[in-house]
Amino acid sequence: MKNILLSALILLSFNALGEDAPADKKKSLKNYSKIGINNKFMVTTSQGSGLLYGWRYINYNSEKFFLGGAGYTGQVYSGTTASSFTYGGLMAGYDWHFGTSGKKIELAVLIGSGIGSNTTKTSGGMLIEPSISYSMSLGERTKANLGTSYLYIPGSEDFRGFTVGFTFDILYNN
Repeated sequence: MKNILLSALILLSFNALGEDAPADKKKSLKNYSKIGINNKFMVTTSQGSGLLYGWRYINYNSEKFFLGGAGYTGQVYSGTTASSFTYGGLMAGYDWHFGTSGKKIELAVLIGSGIGSNTTKTSGGMLIEPSISYSMSLGERTKANLGTSYLYIPGSEDFRGFTVGFTFDILYNN
């Protein structure tokens, strides 16, 4: 919890450093980027539940379409067994803006690979993660997202499951 509060304070302080994000909420985000810190709570059917943390970087290629990448790692627990799980990949997504106060719905998909292991086995492979999140402005340059996703690893039942997460993003001009 202490790390989450420290991350929030750091990201909010970046908002005071400059005003290079579009002040007009209807202005295009083309050629803007976001970098963010993400925390996710994960629930799997076979490995239990746990907390993942990571980062993401996205670049807006048009007003609403973005490309980027993300990576996460953490521990998943089931009873007395702890498993480590790490994954990352390339992201593509679309922002659907509504209202005039910077609120939006973000639809994205991450395609990459993941690996998890515990004391008895190692599992992983290609990974697909569709996600949806609600994004709101905390200021001109800082954004907060609350979202959910589903981790799908074709050919493996291990580490499949739903996540609920919170992201702090910093928006800046390229």
